[in-house]
Amino acid sequence: MPPHGDQHDDLPRAAALTDGTRDDLTNARLEQENARPRHAVDFRATVDQAIGALTAAHRLAPTAGFEVAA
Repeated sequence: MPPHGDQHDDLPRAAALTDGTRDDLTNARLEQENARPRHAVDFRATVDQAIGALTAAHRLAPTAGFEVAA
């Protein structure tokens, strides 16, 4: 959570329905919140693959491959 308020202040809040399920508004907000971490994980995998390619192509230690990529 950001230090200064909620990053989703522009999104309407929706409470759980009486049967314990969430409404469409809540589901949409949660999907939006989860999109950023998913993107970060996907991006990290791509970076790790690039570092692996560098270490293999140049016969480097993994740490050295990271330094070349940075």
